[in-house]
Amino acid sequence: MVPTKVIHRVIHLFIIGISLTACQVKYTAQKPAITFQEIKKEDENKSYQKAEKLIEPYRTPIDSLMKEAVAFTDNEATKSRPEGTLGNLIADITREIAANMSKKNIDACFLNNGGLRIELPKGTITRSMVFELLPFDNDLVVVKFRGNQLREILNQIAQKKGEPVSGIRMKINQEIAEEITINGKAIQNDSTYYVVSSDYLLNNGDNFQIPTPLERIDLNIKLRDAVFNYFIELKKKQIILSPKLDGRIY
Repeated sequence: MVPTKVIHRVIHLFIIGISLTACQVKYTAQKPAITFQEIKKEDENKSYQKAEKLIEPYRTPIDSLMKEAVAFTDNEATKSRPEGTLGNLIADITREIAANMSKKNIDACFLNNGGLRIELPKGTITRSMVFELLPFDNDLVVVKFRGNQLREILNQIAQKKGEPVSGIRMKINQEIAEEITINGKAIQNDSTYYVVSSDYLLNNGDNFQIPTPLERIDLNIKLRDAVFNYFIELKKKQIILSPKLDGRIY
């Protein structure tokens, strides 16, 4: 079996190779002027052939691995706002993974719909689908917030008309988060909560403005890899995923 890191490296090399072949003009920087040289069609073909030659030894094992079934669902998982079955599924999985890895009671999770790139069908989920679903190299991070800090984030989620969350229930009223509960209990401004998200969002990605946490725990695993591992464990136990809506954001 080809390790996941090798797969990712080969795919990156493939993308680089294709990018090279897509170039129609070569730019050569000189002082004081910039000159332009047209690439001939035969040179373009040679670049493509080199990329193909590089990938060819890996193509068969990678194709086989990427078509492997890693999970099964009894319902399709789709994106929507204020909540969707796909966002609920991945947020719940992420929260469970973080709890197991950090040995903390993870109160909540928030992600973003923009980070989920495809929807999942009912039935078989393959490695390829998970790679397409989570193509970004985002790491999982657990942070500790006070309730008032978490409320700030939830208000931003309300302004976005909903994002994937877990452990949270809230009402959106004119872009304000109201009736917020964390694990079934009303949020308390002075209480502290452990929250899992991606390093991308916690570093103010997707136009979030994240307050400085009281504590930060880097789990040192990509969200994509964590979901792969989780799916495979469920497959071993013959557990079928059931994406669903439950009114966590309304």
